[in-house]
Amino acid sequence: MAEQSQPVLLVLSGPSGVGKTTVAHRLLEANSNLQRMVTCTTRAPREGEVDG
Repeated sequence: MAEQSQPVLLVLSGPSGVGKTTVAHRLLEANSNLQRMVTCTTRAPREGEVDG
């Protein structure tokens, strides 16, 4: 029986403009096993943002 690996949580954090989104897109393109999670924040919604 094949051994199952444990899930890994990867958090990309940093100030605006450092390339978090670019890194996330490259990781998702390179590995089909990765999934992007819905993010949350305590700030007021920005124009165009929708829930979930």
